[in-house]
Amino acid sequence: MTTQSDTPPYAALSMQELGTLDAVALRGLIRSGQITPDEVLHTVFQAMEALNPAINAVVQPMKTQAYAELRHIDPEAALYGVPYLLKDLGPSYAGVPTRMACMALKDGFFPGEDSHLTHRFRTLGMVPAGKSATPEFGLTATTDSVLHGQTRNPWDVTRSPGGSSGGSASAVAAGIVPVAHGNDGGGSIRIPAAACGLVGFKCSRGLLSWAPELGECWGALATNGVLTRTVRDSAAALDGLCGTGLGDPYPFPRPPLPFSTEIRRATGRLKIGYALQWPAGAAPASEDCRNAVMHTARLLEGMGHHVEEAAPDLHCDEVADIFMTIVAAQVIVTLGPLISPAGMPDERHAEKLTRLLWEKGQRETGAHYAGALNRMHLLGRAMARFFERYDVLLTPVMTTPPAKLGAYSLQQMELDDYAAMLGTFIPYTPPFNMAGSPAVSLPLYATEHGLPVGVQLGAGTGRDGLLFRLAARLEEAAPWHTRVPAVHVSRLETTGRH
Repeated sequence: MTTQSDTPPYAALSMQELGTLDAVALRGLIRSGQITPDEVLHTVFQAMEALNPAINAVVQPMKTQAYAELRHIDPEAALYGVPYLLKDLGPSYAGVPTRMACMALKDGFFPGEDSHLTHRFRTLGMVPAGKSATPEFGLTATTDSVLHGQTRNPWDVTRSPGGSSGGSASAVAAGIVPVAHGNDGGGSIRIPAAACGLVGFKCSRGLLSWAPELGECWGALATNGVLTRTVRDSAAALDGLCGTGLGDPYPFPRPPLPFSTEIRRATGRLKIGYALQWPAGAAPASEDCRNAVMHTARLLEGMGHHVEEAAPDLHCDEVADIFMTIVAAQVIVTLGPLISPAGMPDERHAEKLTRLLWEKGQRETGAHYAGALNRMHLLGRAMARFFERYDVLLTPVMTTPPAKLGAYSLQQMELDDYAAMLGTFIPYTPPFNMAGSPAVSLPLYATEHGLPVGVQLGAGTGRDGLLFRLAARLEEAAPWHTRVPAVHVSRLETTGRH
């Protein structure tokens, strides 16, 4: 074994192992003394250097910070020594530039303190290997930007990994790290999870904190979380990340049982609704996405659950209108401090659609925003009424398999195109953000060409534990771990364990 240093003499962890072992298994090797965290990091940075040119997932390596963390974190922590990526949007890491893929921040903003969530990662014992790519301000369902270029899907590099946590998803799917941070204001954890064959769990509103920078994000639409390859990794990470910060406006009690305990429990017989075209007015799902839902419905019936077609009474146009008003206001708040007080953003500051959302936000009034919040909460009540009658809702995540590169680019879309995207590509995910209720994307299906197709399972607010139990049972019934994308660490040569 090696001593702690920036350059261990060899990697005792092979690329095959890095791409196969999940975070819990890596922690087990470290705990048993079979490998050191230094050796894990050495292999991670080798993999990052080799694969990132192909997928463009990591925009800021953090090698110096990673090795420094090992001198300060608790060796007894739950996920000690496990590397992760921090999405370059939202939580801050002191001294590491934040850019949010925004051209006005191309030189970087250097935060003076860590966010609450960064501290929680450190308490878990996790080690930051880098910052991952996002579209500008996380505004779209794919991941490309003028500042950083296109992030590509490891399963097919002509396709997007989804967005806005696409850099995190691409890196985890390629095996560079087992866990990566993401956040989700309209599907930005679940969409890339579906596109990249991962687990993407969006928690109930208030379980994870935005402290100290924010009380809420995107009018409480957005929450933080992680992308992983296994249900147990999501459970272990979220067990440590859950928890409120001082003064949080939506403090949610910690779940009565850890998620890592919940995944070992039975679900009981559940009443599950499924929907193929929802909300009303949304585009129909493609054949692959319909097949993914029906395949999952049959799995659930085989497990003894009652499954029938049913969904909350919502309309797609209403969801899109609410969403765009809230997001336009957020663009004003985020972009405003980055330009001169009397100025208007131009192509030096932000991409085309970001500027159009800025203009929309300038035209609308405080009454528009307050009205959108009221309508959002009424929509949440409609969702809650559904979950009085059903335990779970099953839907596609997207209407199609992963989009081609360049689709839904902020540089190409008009406002009407953006509204259309919410109804023609990702209608299924935003209602759960509006309701503040949990939802998870699971990689239970693939196209005939091997592209992953995720399905979404959602539950009532606070029933995160139930979703974890059901996700774990589905993972047992239809495991996805043997699938490996075209761009993957296991395809790299390595000396391996000595």
